[in-house]
Amino acid sequence: MKRIIPSLVLLFGLISPVVLASGPGPERILHLLSYVGVDYPMTVADGQIVDQGEYVEQVEFAEAVEAILQTLPATEQTPQLLVDTRTLQQLIEEKRPGGEIKAMTAALSEAVTRAYDIKLAPRGTPVPASVSTLYQQMCAACHGATGLGDGVAGAGMEPAPANFHDSERMNELTLFGLYNTITLGVEGTGMASYANLSEAQRWSLAAFVAGYVTKAPAQKVKSPFSLDELATLTPVQVEARGQDQARFVQLRAHPDSIDSDKPTPLAYAKQTLTESWLAVENGQLDKAYQLSIGAYLEGFELVEASLDNLDKALRKEIEAAMFAYRDGLRDGLAESDLAQRYQRAQAGLEKAQILLSEGGLSPLLSFVASLIILLREGLEAILVLAAIYAFLSRSGATGSMKYVHSGWMAALVCGVATWAVANYLFDISGASRELTEGMTALLATAILLWVGVWMHSKAHASNWQQYIKEKLSASLSSGQNIGFAVLAFVAVYREIFEIILFYQALWLQAGTEGQQAVLFGMLAATVLLVVLSIVIFKLAMRVPVGMFFKVNAAIMFALAVIFAGRGIAALQETGSIVSIPLNLPEATWLGIYADGVTLASQAAVIGLIVLMTLVQRKTPA
Repeated sequence: MKRIIPSLVLLFGLISPVVLASGPGPERILHLLSYVGVDYPMTVADGQIVDQGEYVEQVEFAEAVEAILQTLPATEQTPQLLVDTRTLQQLIEEKRPGGEIKAMTAALSEAVTRAYDIKLAPRGTPVPASVSTLYQQMCAACHGATGLGDGVAGAGMEPAPANFHDSERMNELTLFGLYNTITLGVEGTGMASYANLSEAQRWSLAAFVAGYVTKAPAQKVKSPFSLDELATLTPVQVEARGQDQARFVQLRAHPDSIDSDKPTPLAYAKQTLTESWLAVENGQLDKAYQLSIGAYLEGFELVEASLDNLDKALRKEIEAAMFAYRDGLRDGLAESDLAQRYQRAQAGLEKAQILLSEGGLSPLLSFVASLIILLREGLEAILVLAAIYAFLSRSGATGSMKYVHSGWMAALVCGVATWAVANYLFDISGASRELTEGMTALLATAILLWVGVWMHSKAHASNWQQYIKEKLSASLSSGQNIGFAVLAFVAVYREIFEIILFYQALWLQAGTEGQQAVLFGMLAATVLLVVLSIVIFKLAMRVPVGMFFKVNAAIMFALAVIFAGRGIAALQETGSIVSIPLNLPEATWLGIYADGVTLASQAAVIGLIVLMTLVQRKTPA
């Protein structure tokens, strides 16, 4: 049982904040290119060096870009990137006009971003007001209390600290560039790295300093710019596109003032699937595959319960189409075949969107969907907890109940915390969520098998009498207590995060007319689950001891089979395990899927149960 705790620790590693896949090397290249693009035009005029010190720095930065590129993992674009980097160095040596260098650094930055799939936008909305005190503590000494670059510690620095009121210079910088400077610092200057701050704090600081040249909106406003655009465009680029530069400057400095229109799950699924197909057309099959997974897990899956109440056949059709497209990407099908699968998936999503948008879900359907979500996701946990509590009561080990209480209460807290982290701090992807659920389900399977075999061993009267003599006046051993606590934890935690996401999606679909029905559905489901747990507990307390242990062991074994199927299915949704579709009926609430891999895994668990019980019968009591 001691091995379970490290497994749980490893499990939580799966949902820890995801580090940017690109790593610091590519980001440092963008950082250096940004400086060259902004500062070079001020060092050379008409082919003559205006500022020798600054010019030498630009040369060094351009050389550093090449040096860093050579240390990074090679990609298909690496040879061309190196050629372009050397071209940039040559142009600087020839003292070419600033506009030419700026265009070259912009093109090179875009190429590096594509080659290393760098995320240039924040994972959540920056809140500049939240870091005003942090700015005074960490930045004001050099940049000044009001951002004028007149701080006492910055006196005599070369180069001088940035003046954030210099609109001409700020208009040449992206929000990502400011974030990158805060993260990496600037070598050879007084600007240190603040990578020790959280990602959210660094993005908020970037927005905060960008706000010195503008004022916050008086109220929530609609934005013509996406968060990605606010982070990656410069005000100069926005003006060149014919858009409102002043509005852009205001919104990138105060993104928290934007009245966000978050896409519905189906809109997100369609949009992400479209992005996946664009990646296919650009030859980026790995990216297309990951986007296809996100389209299902972070979009369509969240409305499956609602769609089941309207058209279950359509839900199955869309699910099969999206999986077929994903599997085709994995298997490297011809683009013409992929196009057919993609179009079939998009057509299904379009039907679902029309069906679910026809006035939204009615109050009755909202109630039913809400009831089903909690009943479906909570039933397994209730069965596990009721069986454990009944066992502890029958054995007289009531002192051990506190461990079970601790397990399920900790699961509730951790589940809500995981949801909060995913929504407000870091981007925990749908794939990470399903991977976590799959791993917890398989961990639960292992623990349920252990508990089931142990309970089955007490079904014989002689074994039970001996057990009572040893345990009647004492709690269970520490290992057994921990085992029950962990089982209670994983039984609840594996579902709680997803339950919240499903209700989030349902709340939006129900609209103002159906949201009260959603709450009543949750309440009704809660009452039914409580009543069910009481009934199970009461029945368990009345049946004969031998029968009690046999039934309890059977429940544990049945749940182990269910959890095995659902765990494998969750891992298949992430693309971690292949699927083998079969033309068979399904009972997903029992963890039975029309898939050869899930059925084979469940058959293996059943075989293991039979083997363990046979061995146990042959073992002397």
